[in-house]
Amino acid sequence: MEVIIDTSNQNSIYDSLEQLLKVKKEFIQYYILRNLNKLKEKYPPQTEISIPHFLSFLSEITHLDMTTIPNFDFITLFHLTTRTSKQIIEKEPLYNLFDALTENNELKYRLEKIGLTFYKEKDRLITFFKGNLIDWRSFLNGSESPTAQMIINRLEGNRFSPPDKCVNGFLFNGDIFENGDVRHIRYLPEIVDNMLRVLGEQQAIRNLCKEVTPFIITFKANVGEIIFDGSKKLNIKQTQYRIIRHCLYYLCNQYCRSWSEHDNPIVRMIDEQSVSEDRVLNVREVM
Repeated sequence: MEVIIDTSNQNSIYDSLEQLLKVKKEFIQYYILRNLNKLKEKYPPQTEISIPHFLSFLSEITHLDMTTIPNFDFITLFHLTTRTSKQIIEKEPLYNLFDALTENNELKYRLEKIGLTFYKEKDRLITFFKGNLIDWRSFLNGSESPTAQMIINRLEGNRFSPPDKCVNGFLFNGDIFENGDVRHIRYLPEIVDNMLRVLGEQQAIRNLCKEVTPFIITFKANVGEIIFDGSKKLNIKQTQYRIIRHCLYYLCNQYCRSWSEHDNPIVRMIDEQSVSEDRVLNVREVM
């Protein structure tokens, strides 16, 4: 049977940990209450929160020999997106950027109406606008130079990182649209806004924004297929431990009402992975 850590809210996390650790969730809640100050001070949680201390605490009150976190298969992630309707998400869940711009889907069709088309060429995407090949480097000397560089980084990569081919999401549910890294996505995908802005197509931006509604998609991801920002070299066990540390930090700060969406970790799927329909657990419209 697959084991999933459901990070939708405090209750789902406690229930998931109860199932995983085979201890009553009240014991886990007691650990949080007894260690509020210590947990709040442990920042960043991925390195500072002690799993051995957590397990030792539970062992002492349950009289069980708990020395390691059991393996689990999946984690829930939360992705902010804009679509014309909820029904579209049921047909077209989540694509990585390369597939979103080149495969048959709503976004590709809407961009084609404006004149934007994309083609995969080796390990990068090339762009045509109204039939003309676009060299984004030609905009690097203009007023939109920083934005043009962001486009190049995502479509072509640079000497430090490859092109953007991953789906990302937040580890915890909530008002993820308040996070500064994605706040603008409530209105339009960042890459689309960037490209149209550089091309001077302000009216196209306004028109596209009128057509869409923001949604939060909950999906499950295989623990072996996710990467925390800045931690590409973690193995599966290290990733599992990091997830548990983040959960303890989240539970503590939710109890203290000090949780901020800026504390919500961004998690990425491995490159070239998209999210299939059977991995989508919930879709919520952002009002």
